[in-house]
Amino acid sequence: MGVFEGEKWGAIMGIVAAFVIQCLGWPGNAPELLSLIYMPVGCISGLLSKYYLRHTVPVNAVYVLVACFVRAVITVITSLVVLDASFGDIILKIAIPEYLSTAVVSPLPFITVWLAYKSFHKTRAERTDSELI
Repeated sequence: MGVFEGEKWGAIMGIVAAFVIQCLGWPGNAPELLSLIYMPVGCISGLLSKYYLRHTVPVNAVYVLVACFVRAVITVITSLVVLDASFGDIILKIAIPEYLSTAVVSPLPFITVWLAYKSFHKTRAERTDSELI
């Protein structure tokens, strides 16, 4: 949402996503910290896409990979606090599979949002199918 609609909606959707994840059940000790992470990420992605980066497939892929990396780092930090496991086990058994599965699955909602907003951002002439000849 931040990439397509700007920083305000990205921050709002970050809070909503954190709330939904908390409602579904977060296995950590501090699920209230998700909103402190997701809100700035949504806002920053909106600012970057608005002022610095263009909407191209490679740029969007970089967004996804960076977001997956940030999420993996957060998972490692929370796992080190919560679990009684070694750093290597956390990286190999939790962080890398999470990173790869998120990188594979995350383009699906991204494409869905893009398709939904593609028709939403049409001009009046495009929405009413009236052509100027």
